[in-house]
Amino acid sequence: MMDPLQELYPFLHGQAKNPQREKMALLEPVRQKSAESRNVKAQFFAAHAEALVSMAAYRKARETGMVTFGLSGMQGGEMQASGLVDHLLVVATDSIHRIQECHVTTFHILWDLVHTILADRRGDLRAEVTEDALRG
Repeated sequence: MMDPLQELYPFLHGQAKNPQREKMALLEPVRQKSAESRNVKAQFFAAHAEALVSMAAYRKARETGMVTFGLSGMQGGEMQASGLVDHLLVVATDSIHRIQECHVTTFHILWDLVHTILADRRGDLRAEVTEDALRG
C-alpha cells in the first residue's frame, strides 16, 4: 500500500494523479474514524444501558397511572421493546450527534410548553390564593 500522502499528492513523487486512488486515500480515514466511533458508541451503550435508562421508573409510572414520555436513538432500544413508554421519540440514526441534537431540541420545546402552560395558569392560582388570604 502506498503512503497516504503519496496517494493524495502523487505529483510530489513524480507520478501522475490517479482519481480513484485519490478518492480512496481521502475516504479511508473517514471510514476508519466512522467504524471506530460506532464501536465506541456500541461499547458505551452496552456497558451503561441500565444506568442510562431505568426501566424500573417506567414500570412504576405505569403502575401509578402516569403518562410517560421517552427519548431514544438508533432503534429505540429497551424503551421501544418494553412497551412501557407511552410516547417515545426515536431518532432513527446511529449518529450520536443527530440523536443529541433532536433530543435537546425536543427538550427545549417541551420546557417552553410546560412553562407557557404554567404561566397561563399562574394568574388563576394567584387569584385563588389572594381570595383565600382575604377570607381567612
